[in-house]
Amino acid sequence: MRPIEIEAWVLRVVDQVKRGQPNEDSRVELKAEWIEPEKAVRQIAGHANAARGDKILWIIGLDEKKGVVGADYNNLANWYPAVKSCFSELAPELIELNVPVDGKTLVALLFETDRAPFLVKNNNP
Repeated sequence: MRPIEIEAWVLRVVDQVKRGQPNEDSRVELKAEWIEPEKAVRQIAGHANAARGDKILWIIGLDEKKGVVGADYNNLANWYPAVKSCFSELAPELIELNVPVDGKTLVALLFETDRAPFLVKNNNP
């Protein structure tokens, strides 16, 4: 998927949020802020496995109730490696894109799910 297509998808979701329409579905997840990698890995794995090969989109900095809150793109540099390290062998490939909206930045995370199943490491012996 090209960056312009990712941005268009993000902007459609933003428009739905602003109009109070349903916006999360089997392919879209909204996060107001970066969540802990240990929690994120389980959500990403479940979302990616359920997508059955379709791409999934996470938008960081967008809240269903508050709307556009913005996110710090620099957090991605530490966040995704930490998330990726929690996967057992294979993690979904990631394409990231900053999307400016209303003077704030949303971070679009497009995950490729065509190599499912994605397994999470079990840290409990």
